[in-house]
Amino acid sequence: MNNSGKVNTGKVKKSRTGFTLVELLVVIAIIGILASMLMPAINSARESARSAQCGSNSRNIALAANSYSQQNKDRLPMIGTGTGSGFVELLPYLEMSNLYDMMRNFQGEDDGSGGTTTYSASKKLPIFVCPSAIDPDLAGQSNYAMNGGQDEAEFTTETAKGRGAFHPSKKTGLSLMAKDGLMNTIFYSEKQANGAVCNSDTNSGAFHGGKTPNDYTGMPPDEGGVDDPNDPFNSATEPHAHSNHPGGVNAAFGDAHVGFYSNDVTLDHWQALTTANGGEAEFAGSE
Repeated sequence: MNNSGKVNTGKVKKSRTGFTLVELLVVIAIIGILASMLMPAINSARESARSAQCGSNSRNIALAANSYSQQNKDRLPMIGTGTGSGFVELLPYLEMSNLYDMMRNFQGEDDGSGGTTTYSASKKLPIFVCPSAIDPDLAGQSNYAMNGGQDEAEFTTETAKGRGAFHPSKKTGLSLMAKDGLMNTIFYSEKQANGAVCNSDTNSGAFHGGKTPNDYTGMPPDEGGVDDPNDPFNSATEPHAHSNHPGGVNAAFGDAHVGFYSNDVTLDHWQALTTANGGEAEFAGSE
């Protein structure tokens, strides 16, 4: 009843304090669309950061190789295996002298090559691990490989023009690269997309330039079939540069600069950069 004595029959409208189901579903759908738009950018940023860290790792390894040569009369370590691996030889120049001494002195079960690989395989060495690797936590792995030359034959022969910065059974030297120059000679690139122990066999520790980076052509049949890019490379049977980065690989040169090389780099260009004294000046620089 109002002040005039009349009965107020009008209904009082209640204020609404929530969302309807339709409105809630619309909001959720909008959030989902925005998230799907942002995820590729976020993933791309994360991969860029991982690739940058990978490049930093390979650069530090190349710097260690230069430090090694300064202390060893211009010579570089051979690719080697076991405690004679070129990666093991770099440990003192990567602030891991204690690990180097332990590996040198470790007397484990004889595996046919001194029994020294067991100790290294029990530890993860972050400097040798690419953050984009399929399994970056695999102990003892190296995702980097030493440049053995322009094709697979250079792993076992020593052709003056076609060989790389490193050789499987003998030490090379910086003077070998006088014609090409350190800035045009790759020292290290990526290879172990699926990880491999860094002091294992020669094929795991080195790469050749006979195929361009991430070339799946001729991969042996496996569960995914031939040439299936969803299957990881086998480091021992596919001794060319490959990585888990989309589109290419990082490569560290003799002067310790790092370049990212596309899967589409020409074979001539890539092979020229993997020779130490080939004199292919027209292929200097990145592509």
